Amino acid sequence: MKRFIINCLMILLVSLVSNSVAAQGRDESEIKNLSEAAQAGDADAQYELGWCYENGDGVTWDYEQAAMWYRKAADQGHAAAQYNLGCLYYNGTGVPQDWTQAVEWYIKAAEQGDSDAQFNLGFCYDDGEGVAQDKTKAVEWYRKAADQGHAEAQYCLACSYYDGEGVAQDKAQAVKWYLEAARQGDADAQHDLSLCYYNGEGVPQSYARYVKWQITEAECRNIGVPSFMLTPFLHFEAEAIDGMRREAEQGDDEAQLYLAYCYSRGYGLEIDDQQAFNWYFKSAEQGNVQAQYNVGCFYDDGIGVRQDYVEAARWYGLAAEQGEGRAQNNLGQLYKYGTGVQQDYAEAIKWYRKAAEQKIPEAYYNLGECCREGLGVPQDYLVAVAWYMDAADQGLVDAEYRLGQCYENGWGVEQDYMEASFWYTCAFERGYPDAEESLQRVDSIIAASHEERDR
Repeated sequence: MKRFIINCLMILLVSLVSNSVAAQGRDESEIKNLSEAAQAGDADAQYELGWCYENGDGVTWDYEQAAMWYRKAADQGHAAAQYNLGCLYYNGTGVPQDWTQAVEWYIKAAEQGDSDAQFNLGFCYDDGEGVAQDKTKAVEWYRKAADQGHAEAQYCLACSYYDGEGVAQDKAQAVKWYLEAARQGDADAQHDLSLCYYNGEGVPQSYARYVKWQITEAECRNIGVPSFMLTPFLHFEAEAIDGMRREAEQGDDEAQLYLAYCYSRGYGLEIDDQQAFNWYFKSAEQGNVQAQYNVGCFYDDGIGVRQDYVEAARWYGLAAEQGEGRAQNNLGQLYKYGTGVQQDYAEAIKWYRKAAEQKIPEAYYNLGECCREGLGVPQDYLVAVAWYMDAADQGLVDAEYRLGQCYENGWGVEQDYMEASFWYTCAFERGYPDAEESLQRVDSIIAASHEERDR
């Protein structure tokens, strides 16, 4: 299988910003304190000051200054600084391009266990950049990074096993590492893994798992794109659909799940909500947690089956008990509103919290709503704002709009029309229905205050 070392794998070599502990938006006093500590010889401060110059955080971008401060920290053995200095040399940013110097600094950082440096060093050995090409050493460094959970390294290690480069060819090991990287969202790994399932290489042939990883890859490469826009790119050949159907009919719960998914989204099949529900139900009966969640959704919304909130609650409950975060959040909603279950705010909070632990943005928002309204918890606008912030950080438009309201009205924060305008703008740009009117209202207040000030 041809190795897919393309732009997505070059990110670590180009971006230069990994390992950063600095936060954006440092003020003048923070930079002053950081500079004083760096000049006094503090390696962490030297590294952070280098990062600030590299990224224009509180200072003007200056790659030469970044390189200087990274070098001071690197000379004291600071692994992250050694790695970033290596990246500067690799790309010729702030210093003359010198792959040999890049490799030397990668080695220093890699020997301290820096996984990014280990990956980049493996890449250099793989391609013979700054060092004599040595596929065996490439595999050694890929493995060190892969063992630390580095997705790109896991993918490259899988490719090495698949191609038999630097290690004895072993397609079962290739599949193992493709799977590790794929689960972390590496789209190239998802693609190659799907082909392994299609061809039965290193793993028993499975058309359902081929379809699964093809869909996962498409959705990974197009985050935020509506499913109907992906349909033209997911026209599976009849062999794959027929094979998946045979596996589903033989009782394979994952085949049943993805056959349902294809019927639901129109991937390779005409959309058929009833067929989707039937196959989700078959998979759910076997304990498949994703299918249980989807059965709950279909009952909740009345899709492909008569709407039944009691059944929705039952299936959400089964999935929630298995740790499905979206099901936990939806179950919390049913308890909050007494839909299909007896209303119980405490139970709603319990399930929202479980979902929030899994970083479900809707759960953050729902906890914020309960704190704002005093449902199941003491009313606390300050805590509500913190939950809204968590949800907004993940791009939840409802939370962005609510933050606009909080800043406009001084709920849990100091009243700030500029901040309100910022959050309303975010919501407006993403199509939130009431955002335009709210934005016009606060902007008119801001404009009036400026006029008053200028008189």
